[in-house]
Amino acid sequence: MSTPAPDWTTDAELFASLPGGQTVIDWFGFCPDFHDGSLERLELSVGNAMLVVRTFRMTSRTDQTGFFVLDRHAALVLRMRGVPGLN
Repeated sequence: MSTPAPDWTTDAELFASLPGGQTVIDWFGFCPDFHDGSLERLELSVGNAMLVVRTFRMTSRTDQTGFFVLDRHAALVLRMRGVPGLN
């Protein structure tokens, strides 16, 4: 029996308060949740972590083959200090 995934929401106010957070919100036009992003890089070293996430914005437009048009592609670098562990 599998456990259902927890609901995930991004705290827009907190995200905007982070260095560069408002710039990311301005780029995408909303606070991203990265659920369709891909982890490109992960570095861990003694209490520090760096993630590079490739992501995009999915529009409501479709192309000639019926697929949603993706735009605003970005590689976001997230740096964290004081990381006590991973779960």
